[in-house]
Amino acid sequence: MYTKFMIIPFVAATTFSFSALASSVPPANSMALSDVLQSVERQFSPTYIDEVNWDDDGYWEVEYVDQYGSKREIKIDPITGDVRK
Repeated sequence: MYTKFMIIPFVAATTFSFSALASSVPPANSMALSDVLQSVERQFSPTYIDEVNWDDDGYWEVEYVDQYGSKREIKIDPITGDVRK
């Protein structure tokens, strides 16, 4: 009896998690992430790229460290590769 009540919340939580993940991917016509990162390297000459995340608002968020040791964050349009202001 208790098992039945334990399974229902688990299934509901799992279903919600997978549906949330499915909506948080770049559009099909996006540039390859490797091309986006090469563009960042050409434009900003980072010492290293620290973190890259897909934001549900529709852009790549790239954190990098510049030549002076400062941490920078930029937002990149996934289709054009342009930096968002």
